[in-house]
Amino acid sequence: MQKIIVKLSIILAVMAEIIFAQNSGSMQTITVPDGLSNTDVKSVYQDRFGYIWIMTADGLNRYDGNKIRIYRNDPDDSTTISNNSTWSATEDKEGYLWIGGQNEANRYDYSSDSFQQFRFTSTSASGNGQMIISMFTDSEGRIWAGTMGGTIHLYNVKNRTFDAVYHEVHAEQKYVGEVWSIIQLKNGKILFSNQRTGIFQYDESSGKLNDFFLGKDFSPKLIIRIQEDDDGTIWFSGEDRVIRYNPNFYSYEILEGFQILPKIYYDGYHKIDAENYVFFAEPYGLLFYNPQKRQVTKTIPTELAPYWAITDKYGIVWIACHGGVIKYDPQNMPFQHLKLSSGIVQDSRSNNLMNIQFDDVKRESIWALSDNNSLLRYNLKNGETKTISFGLPDEFKILSFDNFTKDRNDNFYFSVNNHSGILKYSIDDKKASVMENLSFALDPRITVSDLTIDPNNNLIVATNGGVILSDLSLNNQEIVTNVANRQYPQSLKSKIQNVLKNANPIALITKANETQKYSIDFKVQKETKVLIHCMGEGVLDRFEKSMFDFGTLSSESGKVVFSMNNLSNNFHAGGSLKNRKEYAVLTLQPGNYNLTYTMDAGHSYPNFNALMPTDSALYGIQVYEIPDAAYETLEKELSKLNNENVLLMQAASDVELSRKYSHSIYISSPSRGLFRYNISNKTFTQYTFGEIKNENKKNIVNSCYEDITGNVWVSTEQGLIMLNPDNGKWRVFTEKDGLPSNNILRSIEDKNGNLWIISLGGLSRFNKNDPSENWNFVNYDTRDGLAGYSFNGNMLQTPEGEIMFIVGDIIHSFTPGKSNPVRPDVVINDFKISDVSVFDQESPFRLQKSLMETKEIDLSYTLNDLSFNFSVIHYARPYKNKLFYKLEGFNKDWIESELGTATYTNLEPGTYEFKIRGVSADGLNNSKDASIIIRIAPPWWRTTSAYFGYVVFLGLIIFGVDRIQRRRVLTKERAATAIREAELRAQLAEAENERKSKELEEARQLQLSMLPKELPKLPHLDIAVYMQTATEVGGDYYDFHVALDGTLTVVIGDATGHGLRAGTMVTTVKSLFKSHAPNPDILFSFQEITRCIKQMNFDKLSMCMTMLKIQSDKLTMSVAGMPPAFIFRKDTRVVEEHLFQAMPLGTMEKFPYEIKDTILKPGDTILLLSDGLPELKNSVGEMYGYKNIRNNFEDVAEQAPEEIISFFKNEGSGWINNADPDDDVTFVVIKVK
Repeated sequence: MQKIIVKLSIILAVMAEIIFAQNSGSMQTITVPDGLSNTDVKSVYQDRFGYIWIMTADGLNRYDGNKIRIYRNDPDDSTTISNNSTWSATEDKEGYLWIGGQNEANRYDYSSDSFQQFRFTSTSASGNGQMIISMFTDSEGRIWAGTMGGTIHLYNVKNRTFDAVYHEVHAEQKYVGEVWSIIQLKNGKILFSNQRTGIFQYDESSGKLNDFFLGKDFSPKLIIRIQEDDDGTIWFSGEDRVIRYNPNFYSYEILEGFQILPKIYYDGYHKIDAENYVFFAEPYGLLFYNPQKRQVTKTIPTELAPYWAITDKYGIVWIACHGGVIKYDPQNMPFQHLKLSSGIVQDSRSNNLMNIQFDDVKRESIWALSDNNSLLRYNLKNGETKTISFGLPDEFKILSFDNFTKDRNDNFYFSVNNHSGILKYSIDDKKASVMENLSFALDPRITVSDLTIDPNNNLIVATNGGVILSDLSLNNQEIVTNVANRQYPQSLKSKIQNVLKNANPIALITKANETQKYSIDFKVQKETKVLIHCMGEGVLDRFEKSMFDFGTLSSESGKVVFSMNNLSNNFHAGGSLKNRKEYAVLTLQPGNYNLTYTMDAGHSYPNFNALMPTDSALYGIQVYEIPDAAYETLEKELSKLNNENVLLMQAASDVELSRKYSHSIYISSPSRGLFRYNISNKTFTQYTFGEIKNENKKNIVNSCYEDITGNVWVSTEQGLIMLNPDNGKWRVFTEKDGLPSNNILRSIEDKNGNLWIISLGGLSRFNKNDPSENWNFVNYDTRDGLAGYSFNGNMLQTPEGEIMFIVGDIIHSFTPGKSNPVRPDVVINDFKISDVSVFDQESPFRLQKSLMETKEIDLSYTLNDLSFNFSVIHYARPYKNKLFYKLEGFNKDWIESELGTATYTNLEPGTYEFKIRGVSADGLNNSKDASIIIRIAPPWWRTTSAYFGYVVFLGLIIFGVDRIQRRRVLTKERAATAIREAELRAQLAEAENERKSKELEEARQLQLSMLPKELPKLPHLDIAVYMQTATEVGGDYYDFHVALDGTLTVVIGDATGHGLRAGTMVTTVKSLFKSHAPNPDILFSFQEITRCIKQMNFDKLSMCMTMLKIQSDKLTMSVAGMPPAFIFRKDTRVVEEHLFQAMPLGTMEKFPYEIKDTILKPGDTILLLSDGLPELKNSVGEMYGYKNIRNNFEDVAEQAPEEIISFFKNEGSGWINNADPDDDVTFVVIKVK
């Protein structure tokens, strides 16, 4: 046996191009540590829900991609499986799952999660001969079983037994061989493979078996598996052979290439595509066969012995082995890890790879650059690695290379970290030299971020100072002009120097040093033409155009006439790129001016912290008077300088050659977005993705990639941007769209049109060529084989479609497969009510169907604690599947679940719908959400019938009460007649009372309507008022008037009488007040009001009134029958009581009313009131009195008017215990500011 294995290994090594070749898919072994009950796996079956059932020598296993559930026999439970040795499975038309075992079959009921046993009828086979090793359900729903002893059985529905089916000719022949395969062909024929006796066909007419012939007298033996292809081709595979049979022409072919060693058992195939069939060879592994070329192309040996395989609905192949189950995914391309070792240990460097490049000349190798300055060549065919050694110039020996590229003449170009040169190495000459013509005169400390050679043999160098083009054929260079490296033309500088020779200096700041503050004032006597020269420091940083050292010229009014504060307007001053220079010519009008120079720390004359500018002594700002002719010449020259052909950027992070636009490149900027630059005509287009002036990380471009359609995929720190360069429209994709990280590093397009993206979160595939509604990202991380997330360098694709990229010191390579187009399934594994599973015997609820097929569940109100266990099934990278659930009627949004469980407690009665949604690793949803409608009934007292009963019961009560009431009415009728007269009188009295109440309410509303809606707002006075009307309207009234000269007239009055009569008097007086308020003479107003009232013949009605006028600080007042007015003096803190002896208005004509004048000072406070508060009587008949009012007013007079009002309001309410007053209560408080 050992010799055979050695021999086989040699053969397989010769046949295989690469062990675990790129197009061989990925494999995963499932064994006991993964939850499998036993490693001796007999077969695998997938049911209609998507579950994988694994039959083993010790237990039945159900697998959903994440968890394995084991079914074993329990001697004390008749509903468990009868035997732990399980071999085969099939599903019948009623939805039951049949499991084949020793001497009997077990039928599994999904609705009860239980088994029922069905015995075989007796046959000549015994012992292991009755082991059911194959089962099948035909199109008519009949269940077939094949045994280890060679017998074939058909399930008898009536007798509930499996009856043997005999051979028509050899009915008495002793049973031998194993019936491994049962199949129904597209034409309806049912075939059976007996490994020893041949192929049988079932005869429907006789109910017997006949021999099945492929050709004349040829019925092959030693066949294990029969399969039918999509085109009707039948494949017979077995011991040492594979036969392809065409039933249309009755022709067969024993295929060559499968007889590599004796005793290889081929147990069927899986079709990947038209050119790739995978056959399962026991005990050796997998063989890839091309039916068109009729040859075995590749082999994959396995440590396990495969002898049974199925292909599930998702395209995953499940291989039963003696050591477990192999899950084989033909579409999941594994990552190959190539660790190239240079054999060189230099210092403490890590040997990380910095960049890789495909050799497009010899087309069989890739080149890799290590950070220990090693150049490695890896042969893609034989896997050999060769280190290219070259002699470095002394200045490079201690430095590290960080990038490289190669031309078609085998010349290599290396950029060196923290060095200004490019190293050229020729393989032919084996010499390394510095490219003298490619010097970075702008700044020796410039660093290179990318090297590229275009089809015209231009070396394109991207640096933190811009882009340099070097024509390798002509040996010259060109610097792509940008806003940071542009310089004034030499001709212009010469003209300026000539002008300055005879110019008159007006104000000069030179040799500017950070330790000094610079400011010069000067005066211009007449209109003057000036030339300004300013030199300073500025950097086009990540977002803002920033100047740190710059000069400013301002006029006397502060208007800025000139300032070098915008880097996009100035030029390179020589030395370091941050040295800036700007010339300007201006016409200054006569007046005073101020010249200043602003600086920060670090870079100044003479201690510059970078290469000093040319003419460094001019660091500062200078103003010179120049002639008119010189002004016109320089003004014309300077106006020609603009930014039309100047890239508004400084640093370049990446360069991408454009395939769509000839002679064009894309330049990625780490702060300014993306540029498309035409090398021929030196024009450019800038693409920005948001405001540059803000810190917009979408403009921090790491790299870009132009796909075959011309769209550009821009990798930024804030997402992946799809750019249409024709119209400038763009769309950004972020983590919300499925990316693992927003920080995108690089991307590349594969031959299938998919985009592969490297981000800080791993590798992603984007199906950009699909319809936009189907776009999704498929992400790969360390669980899929990535060595880490330390991505270096670039990505490349070989002509064969293999994609490579670097992680640390490892090259990852893979050939992209296609997305798995099959949508996932979702299943409900368990449903618990009050933490008791519906499959439990103690459950209060019984399923009639399986949980997956149950659409509605009705529960009582006590069964309202629910729990679900569910799964998403798709076996292509199941750890990347996602699961969501929602209980409609309870949850508003979908909830993602990692554990596949959902629990709800104390649900209210009502109708709910529990929904599950699954998403596969390829981003596809299940075609239809799985759902169960759950109705929780209300308690009996909240049902419709209960509410109907309540109505009936209430009606009966009403009816009974009505009957009783009728009897009472009849018995009391006579007594009621006796008192009816009294009731009528009472009603009349009540009506009269209601009339009077209505009249009083109308009077109250009338009284209130007479009051002013707004209080006067005067700058020197604060006014507050309050009125509480009595139960019977008392006739209180107050009003204000402000004259044109600012005089404030205030009245407060009290009409005699109550009710409507008092309201009529208030109405009359208000009209008279409005007429006479502007009159400055209070006595005249009183006489006129009295005269009018008396002429109206109001009988005994009159109006008590206090009127005062305030003009500035003068107060004039008079009182007609009203309580005294109180004035609090701020300076003496004394309350003055002004009492007038006078008759009410309307009583006596020409009554001699008294006038008082006084002067008001700030802080003085006036209190006017009606007699309502002083005459309030408490429960013992004691009046509140004017004395209390005066004393209390003295205590609170310094407070705000509103606070004084509030105080007396509370005093009055407290005096009568919050009862309603008998008379109106009114206050007016005026405070002098």
